[in-house]
Amino acid sequence: MTRWACVIAAVSGIFLPAEVASQGIPSELVACGPVCRETLPDGLSICVDLDYVWRNLSGRATYGPLMNVGPIEISIQTNRAPESVRFPLFVEIRPNESTDRVCRFFPGLLVWQTDGIVVNCHPDSLWETSPRISLQDLFPTGTPYILQLHGFYAVDPRLESPYVSCLRVKAFPVSVEATTWTQIKRLYR
Repeated sequence: MTRWACVIAAVSGIFLPAEVASQGIPSELVACGPVCRETLPDGLSICVDLDYVWRNLSGRATYGPLMNVGPIEISIQTNRAPESVRFPLFVEIRPNESTDRVCRFFPGLLVWQTDGIVVNCHPDSLWETSPRISLQDLFPTGTPYILQLHGFYAVDPRLESPYVSCLRVKAFPVSVEATTWTQIKRLYR
């Protein structure tokens, strides 16, 4: 990663892991703000005690591209009001055919949804983690993909998705070993 790319990543709130998958595309991600989001009205929830800000997503927000190296776990820092009967926050995955499609918003495959955690100002207590999600049925290993959050916002706070602060994607690489033709023949003797 060049010096300028590091500066741009730090300014945008995106932190890439040291280990990167093939083609220079990371397989894991920690981000406190999407790469792109639809320009629809949204709301802010500010926790004054800790200077922490959560943003309500209206429409889709994209993160990535990320490289499929195996199953993933997605953790999202969420916050919601206790009296609300909200819409869930949907987590979608879609293929990334080329880098110019990151900021275009297409429907994705729903892989998880969350209702958020009731209002609490301590950021460490607000992480929700998905079960492991296998991407093998969706995309071949080595294929880049885009992660999308899809939320809803309304003037009535009872009718909106949870507020989001940060997102983490942890990959669990599938190990593939090189095998010689001689080793394969031994299996069938």
